[in-house]
Amino acid sequence: MGVDILDASGNMRQMDEILDDMGKNWEKLTQTQKIGVAQTVGGVRQYTNLIALMDNWDFFKQNLEVARGSEGTLQE
Repeated sequence: MGVDILDASGNMRQMDEILDDMGKNWEKLTQTQKIGVAQTVGGVRQYTNLIALMDNWDFFKQNLEVARGSEGTLQE
């Protein structure tokens, strides 16, 4: 899939960075490849949730930005 899970120092990258890289490449995969990647990353019990997240990655990122921009609004 072309996603590095380790940084240049050999340390594990942050999961949000890995998922973002996966999201950028997700649509290039066949359905069979998506299932294989999701089972490898999410495991047998969570792979369907990971597929749903990746299939809606743009929507997730959009909502994440809205949430980040609203920080402190509730307190105000």
